[in-house]
Amino acid sequence: MQHLHDFSEKQQYLIPNGKSKLLLEYSYGFIIQIIKLVTSTITITIVMVLSYFI
Repeated sequence: MQHLHDFSEKQQYLIPNGKSKLLLEYSYGFIIQIIKLVTSTITITIVMVLSYFI
């Protein structure tokens, strides 16, 4: 049990709250960029398909 406590203490030391928060915000922004890219790609594809059929 003591070993587990030491490990969690080490983990907290390795990842300070500020850094993990920054990493979370960075990955969140990255996910939003991917979603925007996918959405725009789908929109362009739909427009191209519609213009092809019309």
